[in-house]
This record gives sequence, structure tokens and C-alpha cells, in this order.
Amino acid sequence: MAIVSDSQAPFIANAVDLLSVSLAGESEKYVLVERAEMIRLAEESAIQKLSAEQRPLALAKLAKADALIILGLDESHAKQPKLTVRLTSTKNGTVLKSLVLDGSKKEIAQTTLRAAKVLRFPCERLTQENDQPATVISLMGFRSALETNRTLDTSINLAISQQLSNQPNIVVSERWRMNDLIFERSIADEKLPGLSTGAALVDGSITRDKDSLTVSLRIRNAQADKGTTIQVRGNTKNPNLLAKDIVTKVVHTLSKGQQTEVWDSTKEGEEYAKLGEWLLSRRMFAESAQAFEAAVALGYQKGFTLLGRQQPYFGMIDPRMTYTVPSYELYGLDRLPDAEFRHMVKMMIRSSQCIIEMVDGNYGGLSKKELNIRNRLFPLGAQLRYNTRILQAICIRQQQLELASEARVLRDYSRHILAKGQAFKKHFGKEFVNRLYIPETPQQAAKELTQLLNPDSLTLRYDCPATWLRTEFWKTYHVPTLWRFVDWTSTDNRRGEDAWKKFIAELRKSKRLVNKLDGLAFAFQTTQDEQEQEQILMEYCALLEKNFKYISSPGGQKVFAVFQDFPFRKGDDRLFKAYYSRITQLYIRVFESRQWLTSHFISNVNTLTLYLCLHANGEETELSEANMARLFQSMAHYHAWAKKDKRWKQNYASNAKSLQEIKERIIQYYPNINKTYIAPRPVIAGALPIKFWRPNDTSKNRLYGAEMIASGNSLFIPRVREGIIELDVSSMAVKRFIKPPLKENLFISSLAVNQQTIMVCMDGRIFHCPRASSGEQWKEIKAPRSDSKKLFYWNIQSLKDGFFIGSRLTPHGLKSPVMLAGFADSAGNMDWITTSTRRPVLHPIDRFDPRSVHFAYQNKAGNTVMLLYRSGGRSPLVELESGKELASLHGAGIAQIRGDKTLYWCHGYYANKPRLDYMYLFDASQNKPQVIFRSYAANLSPALKKVRPLYHFGKPEFKGELLGAVVAKGYLWLLKREPENLQKYPKRDPNEFRLLRLNLDGSGSRTIPLSYQLNEEMVSMSSSLTPDSQKSMQVPILNSKSLTPTPKGLFFTSFGHEHTHSYGDYSVPGTQSPMLLYLTWDEINAWLNKNGQ
Repeated sequence: MAIVSDSQAPFIANAVDLLSVSLAGESEKYVLVERAEMIRLAEESAIQKLSAEQRPLALAKLAKADALIILGLDESHAKQPKLTVRLTSTKNGTVLKSLVLDGSKKEIAQTTLRAAKVLRFPCERLTQENDQPATVISLMGFRSALETNRTLDTSINLAISQQLSNQPNIVVSERWRMNDLIFERSIADEKLPGLSTGAALVDGSITRDKDSLTVSLRIRNAQADKGTTIQVRGNTKNPNLLAKDIVTKVVHTLSKGQQTEVWDSTKEGEEYAKLGEWLLSRRMFAESAQAFEAAVALGYQKGFTLLGRQQPYFGMIDPRMTYTVPSYELYGLDRLPDAEFRHMVKMMIRSSQCIIEMVDGNYGGLSKKELNIRNRLFPLGAQLRYNTRILQAICIRQQQLELASEARVLRDYSRHILAKGQAFKKHFGKEFVNRLYIPETPQQAAKELTQLLNPDSLTLRYDCPATWLRTEFWKTYHVPTLWRFVDWTSTDNRRGEDAWKKFIAELRKSKRLVNKLDGLAFAFQTTQDEQEQEQILMEYCALLEKNFKYISSPGGQKVFAVFQDFPFRKGDDRLFKAYYSRITQLYIRVFESRQWLTSHFISNVNTLTLYLCLHANGEETELSEANMARLFQSMAHYHAWAKKDKRWKQNYASNAKSLQEIKERIIQYYPNINKTYIAPRPVIAGALPIKFWRPNDTSKNRLYGAEMIASGNSLFIPRVREGIIELDVSSMAVKRFIKPPLKENLFISSLAVNQQTIMVCMDGRIFHCPRASSGEQWKEIKAPRSDSKKLFYWNIQSLKDGFFIGSRLTPHGLKSPVMLAGFADSAGNMDWITTSTRRPVLHPIDRFDPRSVHFAYQNKAGNTVMLLYRSGGRSPLVELESGKELASLHGAGIAQIRGDKTLYWCHGYYANKPRLDYMYLFDASQNKPQVIFRSYAANLSPALKKVRPLYHFGKPEFKGELLGAVVAKGYLWLLKREPENLQKYPKRDPNEFRLLRLNLDGSGSRTIPLSYQLNEEMVSMSSSLTPDSQKSMQVPILNSKSLTPTPKGLFFTSFGHEHTHSYGDYSVPGTQSPMLLYLTWDEINAWLNKNGQ
């Protein structure tokens, strides 16, 4: 073995010496050329005349070395130079190993020691080399026949690639990407010479039967021959052993009987794992991931898992596979192109087969005894619902004949799934299946539907198939239900349509009221004629009015509650008003009839009024205020009468709550009723007025308050279409406008600034430019796995030495959620941390199953601490370099990275009232976050939350709706509303806002009342696009994410009602604001001094 350097850096010569000593001490199976001899040879004139690239190989030949280790220095990354180490055979020129390590001078001793421990193994195997040319193999990849287990596929491919490349005289050219397992397109025989890069092509398919694996291994040469096919069997519990058997077969076939090299791959894998941990501690993320992959591929499993999660995860059907068709992709199937829809049908058939096989076999590594019934019923029920959606879409698309065979197979699988579910649980059919009825023939369908629609089956339990079916009759604004397009036969749907119309006619002629309503509902769903629809609805209303005595009885209230729903398509204003005017009159008559009303009926009225008050399918269509005023009064009279009944106490919680919600809603959305019952909240004497500011120009474009950031006396505020405003807060004057990186009308969804650089996220893309520029020098940072169809939204933070970038939320477009994060310097150079659930758990952070990252900060040791998001229902706080979990927080909350310290809180609702569950403060000097507040609810398990009342204990400051929180001037500042009292004061009152100052432990609170009075121009700008029903709110509400401290004071913005800004999984309404709001420190301190500190 000879060790040389191809770098002129002085300390690299020292690295060569240290590596020689370390490598010589690792094993006695190889000998290193003396360092003095290498120096003497390097000084010879013949060597000096050669170019830098030619010298290493010439030196090795003069020294008669069998292999050469070349050390180099990569200084392209200024903050972290990297040492490159390559082990090359001088006999055939094959690069046997390549490592990238920490190249800093202070780490050189540790670096060479780590390199020696890993290089020891390939150096020992050099005794098997010969002078024959190396055989180049194109490894095309091994894939599961049914694509059921991407993680297992990846594990086997990694192991084969690693072990095959360690065989003597074999070079592996990989034709697949390890992380995502995205295989290149299949190779047709006639194209083999043009696509292959090796003398032999190796690929295969994997078939799984429970825990047994059968690999069909195919070996071909570069010529278009059929090659050799070999069957290799193994077990899912040890894919590494299976990989060894495959490598043995490949080497034996290609080398005509030559035996494979046997070595202890597990020990080598252990060294790679240690190398990976060491690289990770130095924030060399890409290099550490490669080392971890090599460790797993070589059979080292301690601390890792080849099969992903070991516990069932209910976000996916099978924890070991990427589920092919998530439920959110099953909407809009009628609009898919034919090719994509055919693919979806085939994937659903495969998925059904996998679900059946999975439930029979191993699920997430658990045995049948360990697997409870719910864990089996969940995937069965979900798959059955998905199958029904596909069958429904086939009918909607009128492809019954074209896809008859596929539909028949899918029905067969669905019936098999039904049988499986009923075998596990007796009532499986009632909860999951009957409502997803899949007819085979008109006779069978008519029989089943008649039985299902028996009036005796009517109940108010919404998990009952009869109830579910009846409520779905009217929901035409959703994807049309199966019942409109029943596929009665697999050969001729026209015969089915005739039978369907006959069935509806028979229902409408029934002597039973419930079945008559069934027939009207079916008829409304079936027809597309507006005149016929109006006739059906009026007939429905007349039928209810004629049978009012029954409808108002306790039994009849079931019918009214179940059937009453929202049957209108967008734009049906005239029909909407005509129908709901009559329905509202019926509700009023029921309230005035002095009949005891069931809680389900009152809840139904609650739902109806919510729908009427807000809008009708996006159109601003309201009923007359006179009708609503009469409904309001009739409910008040009923409430007064019902409270005298002894039964009221038994139903008080639900009935009183529903009636109160109805009253509040009517008061809120009908201004005249509002004025009659509600008086404005008085202004507290001495309240601190909220100031407002907007650029002194004619532009009506709005501000992104949620993304503004402060740096010194500069406040950077994104603005629609125009880029970023830099505001000097000391003079409240605009210093400049910074042009956006993209000209389109796109959103800046994240912004960070340091002394040298501005970095933004726009349209899911990351850009940076010098802080001193006006936006002419934007450069894009390319993120891995990001394209126009799969966008990430990013959290960008400025740290001491650059920026931290983390994916904000997982986009819907990815079938398997993934977190991306990384670090950028001021020049835009990135080091990415990538994690994924679609490969073996290689990175220590992978075990937390991260979806995105809330924020990051550097602790006192200089390491990076990240708060991850959506990891098994919790948010773990993890130290990046070590992978150590420092704390585990509850659920998903709001992160405040502005201010002197980072805050994180969860703000939920209980009984429709805002409630703060917890608030944490993060201090870089402490390992764990400080708990400022935790409610009683935050300490309960999800199961207990359902059965116990949730109350706050202590700290009344945290009651009411929290709008924002920030740490500044050594205090915690809260911007909040007073607890609402809608029977006394109006909702969104301008005088309900308060600013609280607390100590950092949550004690010593001072409450400053605020006055939020704006001129008519600003109110008009805020509500110019606000729905009429919401214009009764006198001022716009405040943005809960915008609170930003500056040397001048606290700045924040209002919400705008006109826009919904989508962030992947959820929407944040109204991030645009027409104005900037603020409170100065001088005024705050003056108020505190005046009213006593």
C-alpha cells in the first residue's frame, strides 16, 4: 500500500504521515511503503516533470504498490474544508473506496484515525485481486412485483450494491437512486447496447409471501440475449443474508465458478456507523448519510432498522410500504385523464390485494397476537371506502363497459375485504361496509336497498348505514354519490338506469312518509333538469308541511333531522331562497309548537343557521332578516318554556349550548338584530391607542404582516406584487423598496435578514441577495426533491453564522411525507439534511419520523437544536449533531422566532371558546424548554380529554384568545382579547384588545387596555372585499403571527378577509393587511409609570 497527496497544503503531508501510522496499526494483512521511500521517489526528476494528475500513479508503480491511497483537500466550502480519501487498485485502475471527511486542521488526527478504521477492510481484501481487467456490472435494481415495500427494496438494493462492489475485480455501476428508489425506465432488448454501461446487466423482481422472499435474479450481457434467470430465496427478517446469496450467484455466474470473497461485513458496517456519527457531529450531513447507508447495507443494524417503523402507524395503511392512493387523491377522479385514471384503478386493485395479504400476514413487525382488532379493521375499512370511490368514478365517467373487467375484480376484492372485516368484528359491516354497498345485479341491489331503506331502520346514529345513506342523498356539492350512478350490470348500464328510475317511482308512491322522502331524494340526485329539481323540492316541502303534526313529534324530528341538508349547486340562488324560506318557516312552527325538542333536532337547526348565515356554496345569499328575527324570538320563547321542564336538566349541556350558538350566530351576522340586543363595549379610561401606518403612496397593495422581520432599526415588510419594504422605525419613513425575485403575483411566505444577506421563500422557492441591493441580484438556492408540482414552504431563520432553512409543512403532492432542512451561509452555499420514511432509518433524526421543522437555535455548546413537527402526535426537541431528544412537546403549535427568545404555544378551542393549552420558552443556555403555562387540558391524554371537562387552573392572564406573544426588554408580552361575552358585547369589538407584560416565568402580570380606533378610510380598505355578513365587525381582527419587537416598539398587523394563503396541510386566512399597527415603548412605559409598575 502506498499513500500519497495530491494537495500542496502543508498539513496534508502531516495527514499522510498520520494515516500511514494509523493504517499500519490496524492490520497485519498488508504492508505500507515506507514514507521516506515515497518522499525520495517523489523528489526524482522524472516524477517532477509529470503533471500533478500523473504523479500519484507513477509513484505507486515505482514503489511497486498494489494499491494507492490518495489524499486531497477540497476547499470549495470556505467554512468547512473537506479531506478526500481514495483507495485505488494499481492493477486494473478500479477505485475501491472513496471517503469525504472533515478537512479542518484541528481535526486531522481524528480524521485520519477514522479513515484508517474504515480503509482497513478493503485493504485486506486486496489479496484477492488479480491482473485481469475488472468486470463492470450495471446494477439495474431489484423491485417488488407489487410495489408493496419500498423500504425492503431499498435495503436489499443497498446491500447488493455494497457487497457486490467489494468483490475482487468487480466494478458496480448503479442505475438507480438509493433514497427514493426511482428506477430508470425498463430496457427493451433492442436498446440494451445503447443504455448499458457495463459488460453485464443485473436486475430482478422480489415476490413476497408473508415473511418469505423469492428473488428472480436475471443476469445478461451487454448484447441482446435472454441471459440467465436464477431463483434465490430468503426472509424479510434478514435481507442482508439474502443479498449475500444473490452476490454469490452473480459472482459464480460471471466468473465461471470463482468463489465470492468472504469477510465480516458486520464489523466493517460498524465502522461505517461510527464514521457516520462522527461526520454528523461535524454537521457534514450528506457525507454522514452516505456512511450510514453503507453501514446498513453491510448488515450493521444496531441503532437502525431495515423495515422502518416497528409499531403500526395509522397515517398509512401499511407502515412498511408507501400507500399508493391516499384518500385526498380520490376526489376529482371524474376529471382525470383516461391514462391516469386507468393507472389509479390498477393501483387500487394492487392495494386491495396487498391489504388482504397484509392483514393475513405480518403487520408492521407485529405478530397476530400482538395486533389488536382495531389495527386490522382500520386498513380494511379505509380500503373498502377507497374501492367504492373508484367504482363510483367508473360510473360517473361512463366507463362501465371499457373497465368492466377491472371493476369486477375490484368488487371481488371488496367483498373479500368485507368478509375479513366481519371475521374480526361482528359489527364491522354496520360501521364500515353497508354504506359502501357494491351492487352486482339490479335484482340484488333493489333487494338490498329496499331492506336498507326500511323506515324501521331510521336512527339518529350517524354510523348507521341507513342514516348515512339518507344524509348523503342531498349532498350534491360533494363528489356525486354512488347512488346516482349505480352500475347495475357489468355489460349494459342503460338497463340499470331503467331499473333505477322504476325503483325511484315505486319509492315515491309508497304509503310511508320516510320512503316517499327517500324517493324524492333519489329523484333530485338523478335529474339534471333545473325545472324538475324545483318541482321535487317544492313537493318535498309540501310533504313536510302536510305532515307537520308528525314532523314536530319526537319520532318525526328524526326524519326532519336526517333528511334536512344542503342540496344546492353553486349559483342556485333563486332555488336556495325559495326552499330555505319554507324550511325556516317549518323550524319556526316547530319551536312555537311547544313540543319537547330532541338535542339532535336543535343541533340540526344549529347547522342550518351556520350555513344560512355564512353563505350558500360561495355565493352571498341570505334569507330575509325578518325570518331570522322570528326564528330568534321563537327559540328564545322555547328556551324559556323548556327550562321549566324536568327533562331540561338531562339535556341542558347539549340543548343550551346549541341554542346559545344559534343566537350568537344570528346576532353576529344580522346587523339590525345585533343593534337590538348588543351594546358596544365601553372604552376603558386611559386605554393606550393603537397607532397605524401605511406607505405614503397611491398603491393599494397590501402587506404580509405574518412574515415581516426586524433587524436593528429596519423593519422588512413583504408587500403584494412589489417585493419588500424596508421601514426605518426611528423616523417611520420608507428607506427603500426591494424588488421581488419573481415578477408573477406570488407570495413571499418566509423572510430572514442578517447583516449581509436577505433570504426569502417565494412560490416554494428559496432566493437570496445582498442586503445592500435593491433586488437586482437575487439568486436561487436549489432544494432537493422540489419541483413545480411538489412545492415546499420554508421556515427561514437567521443564525449567528448564516441561515437555517426548514420545510414548513409537508405538501399534499408527496405520497410519503419527508422533512428537508439545511444551513446556508451568507453567500447562499447550502448543506442539506434530508430525512425520509421511504428508505431505511439511516439518519438519527429519521427515528422521530419528522414531517417538518418549526424552528432551530444554537445552544451554549454551539450545537443546533431543532423543534420537529408531527412526529407520532408530538413535537420532539432534538439536538441535530447527536440526534439526542432533549424534550417532547405536545402536538402542533405556533412558533414565535422574533424577539429575544423563542416561544412556542398551542392555542385550541373548547366549547367553541379559545383556550391556550401551553406555552414554552426556549433558552440557549438550558437543555430543556421552560414551561410558562400549561393548562389542565394539556396534561390529559386524548382519551381523557373526551370525557373530562377542560378548565384552566391558575394564571387568569392566559384566558381568552391569545393573538400574539413575544419576549422583549426582559419581559414576556402578550397581545390578547378579553374573554368574549356575546350576550353583552359584540364579537370583534374594537375595545376588547389588551397588552399584558409578564415576567419570563409567567408571574407578575400587568394588563394595559388598548383602544383600536381607525378612521373610515382604513376600515374601508380592510373590509372592501369582506362579505356583507361580516361587515358588522367595526374593525379588522389582529394577525396572531405578526407581533414583532423593534427598538421603537411593538409592531403587528391586522388580518385581511379577502385572501386565504395555503400552507400545504392547512390554510392561514388573511395574511394580507392594508396597514401596519404599532405601540411605542415610550408610550407603554409612560402608561406603566402612570399606573404603577
